[in-house]
Amino acid sequence: MGPCVADVRRDATGTWFVKAGAKVKIQLTMVAPSRRYHVALVDPLPAGFEPLNPDLAITGDLPECVETRATRQQVTRKAPALSPEERKRERKYIKGVLAIYSEDERALKSTRGLRGPDLAGFHLRLFMYKAEYSLGPKLDKTLSAKLKDIRMSAEWSRMKVEDLFTNKEMKTREFVDALNNETILFQEAAANALRPGQYKLLFGLKPGDTVVLADPSIVKEVYGDK
Repeated sequence: MGPCVADVRRDATGTWFVKAGAKVKIQLTMVAPSRRYHVALVDPLPAGFEPLNPDLAITGDLPECVETRATRQQVTRKAPALSPEERKRERKYIKGVLAIYSEDERALKSTRGLRGPDLAGFHLRLFMYKAEYSLGPKLDKTLSAKLKDIRMSAEWSRMKVEDLFTNKEMKTREFVDALNNETILFQEAAANALRPGQYKLLFGLKPGDTVVLADPSIVKEVYGDK
């Protein structure tokens, strides 16, 4: 819980005290030790609170949230509008993604879930569908085969890391570092197989730029150094 005003305090026992009428900004953080599907993050409101949407004029500005709101509005204004054809293409892509999930819905919802080759194949289908959508005719048979090999290699490496962590053979920080390293290796391998323009179309990044999935600072806050 992060206050936007000074009328909020927390005592040594971790109990929050909020002055009546104060506006409070809530920040939720969720860390999954391994891959999860159909996740719902539920945050019940404490008694006496009601949600506020800073994007609505009737809410007004939240003191320490003004900059975030202004930045979000600025980005929204700069975002180019999609043409009717682009919207139609985007909707078609989303329907395709949902169709892939639907094919494995029963397994995804089961207690066991998808594992091994089935899980790797599921992620491969999602990735290649994204590649087909992003690259279009630029994705020829040769490039498609390269990307499939790169993705499958990344999937097997990632699952080995997750298995080590699940079996408690790897500490949390080691798991985060290993997972982020595998993510970077995957992006670098893809960058070597793609032209700069193709890499940007597929990942939204310039060659040499990478992103990671796990924030070490958040993981440390949740799990400590164990």
